[in-house]
Amino acid sequence: MQACFNPYHVQAVRLVVVLLGGMLMFTGWAQAQLSDKASVSLITLHPGEAIYALWGHSALRIRDPERGMDIVYNYGTFEFGSPLSFVARFAYGKLDYSLARQHYPSLVAFVRQVQWRTVVEQHLSLTAAQKDTLFRFLENNALPENRTYRYDFLFDNCATRIRDLFTQVLGIPLPAEAASDSTYRDLLRPYATRQSFLHLGINLGMGMPVDAAASDRSFLPLELVRVVGAMRSGGRSLVARTESVNVAAPRAQSEFSWAAGLAWLALSFGLGISFLGSVRLTRVFDRVCYTIVGCGGLLIAFLWLVSLHTVSDSNLNLLWMWPAHAVVIWWPSGALWLRVYHGIASVLAGAFLLVLPLIPQGIPGAALPLIALIALRSGLFACDRYVVDLLKEARLRVATWR
Repeated sequence: MQACFNPYHVQAVRLVVVLLGGMLMFTGWAQAQLSDKASVSLITLHPGEAIYALWGHSALRIRDPERGMDIVYNYGTFEFGSPLSFVARFAYGKLDYSLARQHYPSLVAFVRQVQWRTVVEQHLSLTAAQKDTLFRFLENNALPENRTYRYDFLFDNCATRIRDLFTQVLGIPLPAEAASDSTYRDLLRPYATRQSFLHLGINLGMGMPVDAAASDRSFLPLELVRVVGAMRSGGRSLVARTESVNVAAPRAQSEFSWAAGLAWLALSFGLGISFLGSVRLTRVFDRVCYTIVGCGGLLIAFLWLVSLHTVSDSNLNLLWMWPAHAVVIWWPSGALWLRVYHGIASVLAGAFLLVLPLIPQGIPGAALPLIALIALRSGLFACDRYVVDLLKEARLRVATWR
């Protein structure tokens, strides 16, 4: 869920010396045993402003004052590289994350000074044997040959890795609170609402797999906090106490969705020019809209049919977001096959709207005016000669009344 990439380079440089100093302390710890004063905590970073931080982050802290240790085991690091290569790798689904060890005070300073995010620490009530088992596993997992894994947005990320440590390494069962009646899409919905265009794109790109009931909600860091809080080990609560290490000021919330507003504006404008606009203006508007919808459909088709992602499979948005729209709209009008093409597109888009409550996939509200716009404009394309004659007659009648 979280990456160790920071866009605020100027502030981050101040922390480099501290980070490097902390790294030197890690040498030789793999073979050391924890003392009786060692403690283990679940560290949760609340969502941040950056795209990679929208869903929060989970990590484990092991502190042993007698050994001079204060380490954060972070499953959310990756090599960013160039923005273009990162986007390409992420879109294809070939993004390798790794486990990194970090100095805890440096991490808190980084979050406080650079990212301004709330940090919550849950102190875990573990036996000495459980602490040693967890420590040895993490140290072995942090070795170069073991630390890399293939990231999966829902099923293998920074939160699920820690959950699996509790259930598989320590043998602590998941509580009933881990199950959810909500779908994965419902659980994800609140996280990107402040960035409405990103929220719309994510929801359009995710297919029916995310509309299944979430058998385990702890794939999200903030949900993992609740699940771990309900866990019990040896007849006692796994969490001994919880404290807020750093509390960020609440972010201003906006109820207005710019993506939805723009979509409804496009539909209103499309209705207006369909009956009152000039031929040139209508042609420009159609080419812009259909090119955007077609390119979006091409991306959805890629995510479903080519990429390694599973959350984007079986995406019913392709019923109205045809990739061919981006090409066909530039074709000279008037051909019979073009009217047939738009006739089918109009019928499918209109039917999609009518049966929307029965569709087993969540469709974002901001997409509804776009679907209606495709149904309208393709319908007019399909019967363009008849409509043109009607419009000419209507304009003549209006001119006669005047």
